[in-house]
Amino acid sequence: MKADKKPLDVLIASRSFDFRGGVANYVHALVEHTDKDLVSFTHVAVSKAGVSSSTWRRPFEYLDSIVRFAKVVLDIRPDVVHLNPSLNQRSLPLHVCLLLVAKALGQSVYLFYHGWDDRVALAMMNGTWMGRFLRGLLRRADYCSVLSEQFQNQLIQAGWDPSRVQVLPLMIEVAAYQAPAGDGGTASGDNGTFHILFLSRLAPDKGVWELMAAVEWLKRTYPDAPLQLTCAGDGSEYEALKSHVQANGLEDMVHLPGYLRGEEKHAAYHGADLFVFPSFHAEGFPIAVIESLAAGLPVIYTPVGALAEILGPENGARIELDDVSGETVGDEIWQLYQDPDRRQSMGELNQKVAQRFDVRIVCADTVDVYRRVASRK
Repeated sequence: MKADKKPLDVLIASRSFDFRGGVANYVHALVEHTDKDLVSFTHVAVSKAGVSSSTWRRPFEYLDSIVRFAKVVLDIRPDVVHLNPSLNQRSLPLHVCLLLVAKALGQSVYLFYHGWDDRVALAMMNGTWMGRFLRGLLRRADYCSVLSEQFQNQLIQAGWDPSRVQVLPLMIEVAAYQAPAGDGGTASGDNGTFHILFLSRLAPDKGVWELMAAVEWLKRTYPDAPLQLTCAGDGSEYEALKSHVQANGLEDMVHLPGYLRGEEKHAAYHGADLFVFPSFHAEGFPIAVIESLAAGLPVIYTPVGALAEILGPENGARIELDDVSGETVGDEIWQLYQDPDRRQSMGELNQKVAQRFDVRIVCADTVDVYRRVASRK
């Protein structure tokens, strides 16, 4: 059915679509799958793919992004400006500047918070001078979305109007991660090998070294078990992990394919029996975990970001942050390896849970948010 009104003009800002990250992937999916009769998007890249970590360069990159952003706002005068910050010290400086520029130019602004740092939220809730200052700036947005009720409650406790804060999930194409027709839904038929998958940025705060320690513990404790880990992604630890695997004779158990996308990524999920995500990072809701739910995989996870709210014992095995070690992660892998009925039950439930993250549902809900924000102009 065709819309009987002019599409909303939405200026959406994020990193370049060339950037390998969850926010850019989310924005790309939103732009790609939202009904073009309802929303006309203009995307502006507000930082480069692979932004330099050099502190001295960052202000110049920010200034370049702010100037380009302001020019686009002045050029198209959108109905809604959609910004995609994380509530952390690295993301907020740039996005606060973009918010202030947009409001100074008379725009209605929608913030969707992806990552979440409890320390920043608590500073706003507890009323420190810096927290009050940041709170005053961020509350200038007309509307915002967060990834969990916990995050929503923290903003409300910090003084946000409850009518201007909404829980909204991230999105994936759920069907792309479901097993192809004729696939039995399990990868263990491959000569009995049990396939474990980790897929994320390879960084220390993602738990990659604890995962390597788990593989070593399993090899020592159950040397004949047919276990294999695919540790997919790129990042600061890739070369170090590769050297570690070679130096410790783990080549038969650990595969490091690098960054996967498209059909290669789908195949990695289809070929796995278990997804492991022992992260310490200030997560929002990791897309990789949503993808694993859609693929019908049980999950071993830490209660970071919205995971503590969305997942429970029926979805997988939870390891508390203080308890993460090679032995605890390895033991949870072993327990699930030995219990195929439990894995199947978890996987079937996880596929049902994943439906709420489907692009069609989330895009439609986002259009409703845009209408609400535009009406405030």
